[in-house]
Amino acid sequence: MPLQVPLRFWRHPRPAHPNFGNTYVMPDEETVYYWWWRFMHHHEGYRQCCQRGGSGPYAKLYKAFGNIHALVFRDWWLERGVDCFAEPQPMYKTQLVAPDDVSVLKRMKEQPLLILVPTDAPQSLILKRVQQILKEHHPGTPGRRAYPKSEAAYKIHQHFVIVSLWKMLTAYELRKIYPQVPLWDIGRRVDLAANDWVKGKKIDWKERMAIEISRPHTAEMASLTSATSRMIKKAQKAIENTGKGKFPKFD
Repeated sequence: MPLQVPLRFWRHPRPAHPNFGNTYVMPDEETVYYWWWRFMHHHEGYRQCCQRGGSGPYAKLYKAFGNIHALVFRDWWLERGVDCFAEPQPMYKTQLVAPDDVSVLKRMKEQPLLILVPTDAPQSLILKRVQQILKEHHPGTPGRRAYPKSEAAYKIHQHFVIVSLWKMLTAYELRKIYPQVPLWDIGRRVDLAANDWVKGKKIDWKERMAIEISRPHTAEMASLTSATSRMIKKAQKAIENTGKGKFPKFD
């Protein structure tokens, strides 16, 4: 049997791409790769690098990410992002290999698990024995991918929650646009809008910021102010670290 074409793969749900099927695909804004691109847009040093055509202290980063300000995310993903985050090691489909076709093994970086299946045995017995072998020799937890350490050119730095990335960048952006608005006010509006964003509703911030909201009592105001300040500081750190080729990184 001929060797099947190896699949490129990514450690996290990714945007669609015409060349790589629909496995593990999510809407753009629900992928960490989209938020890397969004946070990076606020990095002033990298913006200046893009204006210079890729020269300066961020030249190496520019070779990989290119001018992120010149393309909408979908075009940037197809042109640049897909290569920035893909694992160089191909992931092969489970397949039937002929006894005399050992070339497939030489092409695989990770040593596969070979199981000899007697075709004259009952199928139920074969399945039972294969399950036993997998429990003994296959690492990882059922339902979780047992990938080796990431070898992507740009790795996802730490655990993340997509809606949290949305909230901290939104708070950061609103603070820049409305510097006179108290932090507690921004924090409350972001919290109120989060559920709508999760549901896919379009959010018109100009309209929402024009709506008056009730002033909370002193303790709640202090809590909202503190929480919003932390969100904005985390966003600032995450933006700064995109210039180092790391995301999401908040320290």
